Amino acid sequence: MLQNGFSYETSQEKIFILLLLQGTFCSGDELLNIHHKLNHRQHLKLEEEIKCTASMMSHTLLALKFVQGIPLVGSATGVYDALYMHRLSEYAQIQYEKRRF
Repeated sequence: MLQNGFSYETSQEKIFILLLLQGTFCSGDELLNIHHKLNHRQHLKLEEEIKCTASMMSHTLLALKFVQGIPLVGSATGVYDALYMHRLSEYAQIQYEKRRF
C-alpha cells in the first residue's frame, strides 16, 4: 500500500495483499499457514494465490449474502461486512508495520 511506502505493482506485493485478504477470512491453523506464507512468499505464484483468495472469500461471503436476503435475520448479518473490513484494516496495518522493522 502506498501509504505504507510499498508499491502494489509487483507480483510479490500483489501476493502479499492477497495473503492479507486470506488472513482476514480464516483463523486457527489456517491463519498460522497464512503467516508462514507471508514470511516465505517468494516461491508463491500469483495465479494460485488469486484462486485461493477468491475461494476463501466466496465461501465465507456467499453464505452471509444469502442470509442477508432474509428479512429481519438479514439485517443482523449486515454487521459482518463492517467486521470483516475492520479486521482486514487491523491485520494489514500490523503486517505492514512488521515489514517496516
